[in-house]
Formats: sequence, structure tokens, C-alpha cells
Amino acid sequence: MIKTIIFAFLFFFFSNLYSQQNFIRWDSIVVTSSGDTLQNAFAGGLNFPQFSTIDVDGNGIQDLFVFDRSGNMPLVFLYDENNVDGTDYIYAPIYDTLFPKMEGWTLLVDCNNDGQKDIFTSTSNGGIAVYRNDMALYSKLIFTKTSALLKDTTQSFIYVSPWDVPAICDVDNDGDIDILTFNIGGSTIEYYKNISVETYGLPDSLIFELADACWGKFEEAFGNCDLYLNKSCKTAVSDTQFFYNDRHAGSTELAIDLDGDRDKDFLVGDLICDNISMLTNGGDSSSAYMSAVDTQFPDNYPVNIPQFPAIFSLDVNHDGLDDLVAAPNAINISENYTGVWYYKNTGTSSIPNYAFSTSSFLQNEMIEVGEGANISFFDINADSLLDLIIGNYGYHQTSATYTSELSCYENVGTKNIPVYKLITRDYASIASMQFLNVYPTFGDIDDDGDDDMIIGESNGNIHLYTNSSGIGKTANFALSNPMYQNIDVGQYSTPQLIDVNRDQLLDLLIGERNGNINYYQNTGTTTNAIFTLVSDSFGGVNVCKAGEVSGYSVPCLTEIDSVGNYTLLVGTESGYIYQYQNIENNLEGIFSLVDTMYQNIWEGARSCIAIADLNNDTTLDLGIGNYRGGVTLYKNLREQDSVPIVNDSSLFVSIYPNPAAGKVNIKITGNKNNFKTIQVSFVNAMGQLVYQNIFTANYLIPIDVSKFSSGVYEVELKSETYKINQKVMIMK
Repeated sequence: MIKTIIFAFLFFFFSNLYSQQNFIRWDSIVVTSSGDTLQNAFAGGLNFPQFSTIDVDGNGIQDLFVFDRSGNMPLVFLYDENNVDGTDYIYAPIYDTLFPKMEGWTLLVDCNNDGQKDIFTSTSNGGIAVYRNDMALYSKLIFTKTSALLKDTTQSFIYVSPWDVPAICDVDNDGDIDILTFNIGGSTIEYYKNISVETYGLPDSLIFELADACWGKFEEAFGNCDLYLNKSCKTAVSDTQFFYNDRHAGSTELAIDLDGDRDKDFLVGDLICDNISMLTNGGDSSSAYMSAVDTQFPDNYPVNIPQFPAIFSLDVNHDGLDDLVAAPNAINISENYTGVWYYKNTGTSSIPNYAFSTSSFLQNEMIEVGEGANISFFDINADSLLDLIIGNYGYHQTSATYTSELSCYENVGTKNIPVYKLITRDYASIASMQFLNVYPTFGDIDDDGDDDMIIGESNGNIHLYTNSSGIGKTANFALSNPMYQNIDVGQYSTPQLIDVNRDQLLDLLIGERNGNINYYQNTGTTTNAIFTLVSDSFGGVNVCKAGEVSGYSVPCLTEIDSVGNYTLLVGTESGYIYQYQNIENNLEGIFSLVDTMYQNIWEGARSCIAIADLNNDTTLDLGIGNYRGGVTLYKNLREQDSVPIVNDSSLFVSIYPNPAAGKVNIKITGNKNNFKTIQVSFVNAMGQLVYQNIFTANYLIPIDVSKFSSGVYEVELKSETYKINQKVMIMK
């Protein structure tokens, strides 16, 4: 009897556990641009990325780690062993969440000589935090914080401006990792020598002493791009060329041997400069002395990235030679669209020669609209297929100007399988209006049978574009009412046309920079909309984090639940999605905040939400835009979706033995090329996650369950394009 009751409880529990909305990344949708298929279309864009390598899956091959200052976002790209020229990578978001929270700058360096890359990252006070890579200990990617604030032997913390990128490498060739960073004044380089070898005879510790306060004997000017040689760190004001400052403008650094003489030369970028300067080390590995400056590096095709470029050394194409990648480094004032320059090393390891390859490394394989991605779905040509319209904050032009546009990706697939093709980056000629942060919403507000468009923008106004095409024809938008109905919500208006009060008239919800939502009820008619402000605090919604003054709310009111009630999803500055309910018959009340991390979706800062049925399965899917200028799609899985979300329907998973005792085998039959990794999770009857690990996709994955308690477990298998849940019983 007891066993029967337990079984009934477990059946009820698991039958309801996944009955609600359940979204999985949907990266398998094909997207093309200029005839090319984008391999990482939904990777989410890049603005201000930093590059390192790391073996994330333990297969002995270095993968690509990217840290983007926009939202402090980590992104992992697996090396594609099947690529032709060695530069192809596959975005693997399943690994992103394995990295700790990082900020400012992040570099991966093996600091304890165990063959695994560790994390060096910025702290809010200008220090360095260190996380040890413990993959060798746990046989999976796990990071352990070993230093919250790295200090030298005098117990002074090692300063690195959060805007900088320091040089972390073996400067003196003794086997342990040293640090080069501009001092707090910002004019000279401090050399922190690691004395691990000298102290313990092993290069496995982080013991730093300030060995040289003026490494290389040069100074960087404040206010221009000049570098001055033969300096001694003196502070005499009589030296007219001395630029020792009490503030730091910002610099990026890379120490690298460029001439094969076994000492470190120096590459530096500056906040107000577009170039990378090379300083030649005329000294040696123990006593650096910069003897020459070249402001046009590399000499065959100099870096020219507006503004504040950083440069990174890594073997991009896996030919055994370190290449260079240059990228913008300054948030909101740098190139944000074609800003990742890849230089292939066509020389040798000791005498490199850098040949320019592309100005949009990785970016040219993504949906990439510069800064900000304001996503919407709309049928542009009345073919009953939803197309993808993406507004943006803007494409960088100069340090003071941006061009904001609408990109249009036409759906050239079918109702069941969408395929998106880039048609134009300036849909409806929005660029000519010189708006900033354009945000589109669509709806028929004049009852002529075609949808019109309302644009929000940074000044807080909205603008009406009337569609004159007529029923069943390709949309033809023209600006008919700028500053539409004098609506002004402050800054960064993000409108949504929707019938809020269910009176058959389209109303307006408008988010804004302050984090609240404005509700404008349509008090007009179907042919003559009149939007009247009802509340500037709709439902009491405010998505500002504690202590913050901005929230950048983006409303998405939707009937996503199974009974047709409204749910309010709100995009936020942090990038997480807030979920509100208790909306029906409560428009003047306070909504219930259900979740501040809806579905645990996080694609980086400044999330924007669009929702629609993209595959004709009667469920609503999600589109998420982020401030890196890219988008991600999420497929809505219903409970009955217990089949793979891949193109190859022959893929099948079996779990045996079942019941099991000591070991469970997960067998995958079919085309393994549909995915690169599998995340395996076990959830017990109480809903607790008891096991999770990531595996390189294999046909047979053994799991040790000998320490599991007896009971029924939900087993979730998840990859980039695949998710399935099965049950297994563990009996002891």
C-alpha cells in the first residue's frame, strides 16, 4: 500500500513538473546573409569582446572563450574540428553558465602550471580576482575562487583599472605567471614579479612583489596617443615631457615576444586612440627597456578600430602559431559591428608575421546589429510567415554619433520550419530619421486591414508609420505622425500595441529607462485611435534593481498560459526577464511578481522580448534581444514534446538498466552531428537537482548512480538543439 501511494505521488509530481511553459534554446533555425548560412546566427552578437582559449570539454583541444563588456557576458565557442581553414567555431551556450560572475575584464591563463586555464578578472575596486580551474580534480569544468583580491608581498592589492586590460604572462621566462599593469596614475607600467619559483621551486603559486615601478622605462601621455621613451619614473615638474598623472585614462596591454629574442615587447591601446602601438624591448627578460615605438602595428595592415582597441594573442586556427585578435574596448563609444579584427600568423612562433584576415571575426557568423537588439515579429509581405524585424540602439559611426536602423530578416521557410534571410539593414528607411534606439511594434490602428508600425526611441517619444499597402500586400510604411499624439515617457520608449482591457481596441504599453511601464488606453475607435494615459505605473511594475536608477523596462503582455489569461513578461537592464501575473480584472491594481529570472533565461544586458508561434505548433515561442546586438530564439516545449528538436528524426535516446542500482547507461542512436555536447541532469522526487554534468556528445554515456537514494528520478538530456526528459528508477 505504501509503495502504491509513493508511486502515485511520484507519477503526479512528474506529470505536473513540466506541464507549464518550458523553453529551450532554438539554434537550429537557418539564417542566411548575402547567400551565406550563419553558423552561429543566435550567438547574440559582440560589442566589446576579450579573447582567451580554454579546453572546456576535456578533449585536449583549446576552445575559444569570449568575455564581452556589454553585460559582462561569457561566451564559449567549441573548436569545429571539421572546418577547412581552422577558424570555425560553434557557439556552445551550455558552457557559459559554468563560469563565475565576472566583470570589467577577464583573461584566462594557466597560473599554477597544471595545464588548465584559470580565470583572472576585475573587481569593482580595481583589483584582481582569481578562480582556479579544477577540471583535473572533478573531471568537468569547475572554477574555485582562490583570491578575491590579489595582493603583493607588502599586502597591497595589485591595481588594474576596470577599464583596462592588463598583461598577464611569464615576463621573465622563469615558468610562473607575472603581471604588467599601468599604475593608478596611468602613465607607467608596474611589473609584479611572481616569486613562486624562487620561493618554492615550483611555478604553481601566486606570490607577487613589485619588481619595477617603471617597467620598460617609458611613459604614456594623458590626453593624446604619445608614448615617451627613456623615462625613469621621476616626478620632477621641470621635465616638460613628463606625464605622471593623478588619474588613469584607460589602456590595454599585451606583452609578447615579437622578434624572437626571448624578452617581452609591448603592445598598447589607449582610450582616445584607434591604433595599437608597438614598443620594442631593447633590454632583456629581466630588465626591460623600450627602445622604439611603432604606432602603425601591424605594419602590413595597422589596427584602426574606433575607439580604444585591445589586442589578444591566441592560436585561432590551431596551426601551433599564436595569431592576433583586436577588438574595441570602450563601452558605448567604440565600434560595435565590424570590430573584431583577426590577424593570422603566417610567420613562425619566434618571428611572427601577422596577415590581416577579417574585420568581423565571429561577428560575420551571427545576427549582428551593432549595439542593442530590439526584436519583433511581423509579416512584411503578407505570406502568412512571420518575419524578424530588429531595431537597434545604433551602429557606431564616430565617438559621438550612431545610426539607428531596422534590420529585416524575411522568413523564406515554411509555417512549420522558419528560415530567415537578411533583406535589408534599413527597413522603412529609418536611418534617415536619425533616431536612436529604435524599437518597433506593429498593429492595425486604423482598421484598414493592414498593420501599421509605431517606433519608440531614446527621447521617449513614439512615431507612427502608416502602412498604405492594403490587405494581402507587402507592407509600405511611411512616417505619418512624428511625435505621435505628443506621447513622451521620458527616455527610451519601448512600445507594445495590444488590447490590454479586451475591448477590441489596441492599447499601448510603453516601457522606459526608469523601469516602470506606462499604460495608454485607446479611448477612440477602431478607425481613429486616441491613446489616453491611464497609469505611468502599470501594475506597480518597476524593474530597477535595488540602489539603481534605471531599469530599461520592455513590456511583453501575452496570453502564454494554457487558459488564455494575460502574463506580463518584462525585459530589464540586467538582462533577466521579470514575470508578472494577476492581471485579468486587475488593471488598476498591483500585479503579482512571480519571477525575476523567468525560465533562468539570461542572454546578457538589456533584454528585449518578442513572442509568437514560429513553428505552427499552437504554442508561443520566445525571441530575446540583448545589448550586444544579437538575438536568441527559444522554442516552447509542451509536455508531449518528448522527441528530439533536431532535423534528423531518427535520433533516439534510451536509458538502461531501468530500474538501476550502480550505473545507468545513456545510449544515443542516430546522427550525432546534430549536437556537440550533452548536459545530463538528474532531479529527484522533491524537485532537487542531485546531479549535473556536461559531456562531449557520445553514443554511450555511463553515469554512476551508486550514491543516489532509492526513488524515481527525472533525467533531462539537453544540448544546443535537443532536449528530452525520461524517468529512471534507482533501487538499492
